[in-house]
Amino acid sequence: MKTYSILFIFVLFLSCTPKEPTPSDSINPIIGNQSYLEKFGTLPNDQTNEDIRIATHLDYAAKILQNRDASHLSPDLQRRRANNIAFLQEYIQQGIFPRNYNYKDQRKPCFIDRDGRICAVGYLVERSASRTLAEQINVMHQYDEIEEMDSEMVTEWVAESGLTREEVAMIQPTYYTSGVVHFSRQSLVYSGINVGFLTLNSIDLFNRRKRVWASIAGITTGALQVYSGFNNIPGEIERDYLANYYEEYLIQKQRYIAANIALGTTTLLVSASGLIFNRKRKTKNITWNLYGAPQFDHTFEMGFHFSRRF
Repeated sequence: MKTYSILFIFVLFLSCTPKEPTPSDSINPIIGNQSYLEKFGTLPNDQTNEDIRIATHLDYAAKILQNRDASHLSPDLQRRRANNIAFLQEYIQQGIFPRNYNYKDQRKPCFIDRDGRICAVGYLVERSASRTLAEQINVMHQYDEIEEMDSEMVTEWVAESGLTREEVAMIQPTYYTSGVVHFSRQSLVYSGINVGFLTLNSIDLFNRRKRVWASIAGITTGALQVYSGFNNIPGEIERDYLANYYEEYLIQKQRYIAANIALGTTTLLVSASGLIFNRKRKTKNITWNLYGAPQFDHTFEMGFHFSRRF
């Protein structure tokens, strides 16, 4: 029973693991994940598409910049500010974002990645000044946050951009190591466990054997995986957004949800069937039989054997 207890504790630990990102998972050090929360009504999790997170953040930052009063700036800086906001919106529409290849399991900025994809701030530098300047900044500060860029060329560009350093830092996203689509660690573990319990309980059901612990465990993990599937169904706003801009990701997510629900439901039903229909074989307390007993004269006499277990 000790092994079974450890298994249940492990499963319950997984089911209670919070899905909300930690502070280190914030897409931006200034406004965090507020952009995603306001747009979709929920915080992103480990299944959220990375490009959607980036685009949502940049769109949110662009709206903040548009709504801020810039009347205190000179006409020239107002014009440059307006141009940079327009460049940011242009960048969002293109939807080509860099990847963080060098910091595993960490969210980090990346000015220009190894494939030449440039970040939002880098794009503003490129469009308002030059690609050469953007590449020079990348050499010195590829994975640095704006506030960490102690460089004269960065300071000069910010001063001429019509934006404050805080606003530039607010634009700059962080990027995660893995690819565009994330699959839940929790769900993968459930799948592995449920395949095992589904197989074990199917064999028991076929052989009319009853293992209560296996049935209860299968019902528990099956129900948790069903919950995991339903819990990740996108809301109406998120679904419409994905359908318009990330249809391929929406299709993948729907398949992923359906697979969770299907495997969890099958495991739950087979495990419950074993618990309901299988019966433990009763131990016979009374046994009897007739037998032939050979005699010395080569004849047989009938014998009777009776026993009772106490």
